[in-house]
Amino acid sequence: MLHGDVAHWRAERDAIAEWLRTEGSPAGWFVQAAGHPIADAAALLVPALGFLPPAHPAVLATIEVVQRDLCDGVHVFRYLHPDGLPGDEGAFLLCSFWLLDALVHAGRLDEAEPILERLLGNGERRGLVLGNGRPVHG
Repeated sequence: MLHGDVAHWRAERDAIAEWLRTEGSPAGWFVQAAGHPIADAAALLVPALGFLPPAHPAVLATIEVVQRDLCDGVHVFRYLHPDGLPGDEGAFLLCSFWLLDALVHAGRLDEAEPILERLLGNGERRGLVLGNGRPVHG
């Protein structure tokens, strides 16, 4: 068991949460970093981490910004801001599933279903199979 000042940790947690609700989403959606109003698909994890409910206005706005700024069809880039690393970044499959998850939990199944179908189709075309030996799709 870890020992420590739990009351202090809770106060810090609450201060961070308040900061995220105000400074972390100054335009009404969750930005990549303080002072940088740049989209980052990792912000789609806000409801999955239990920070805010999926239907919270800032979560819904974040979904919209990610769809607008980071989507290339069904594929989602983590971010498109220069990060100092050489070369261009590709889209990440995991980010596409983060978007799918956010849409499902926000009740936007009409948008989520075609994304799921296309993602599963991508797996099938690449010969991916489930643990039971069945194709990913079909």
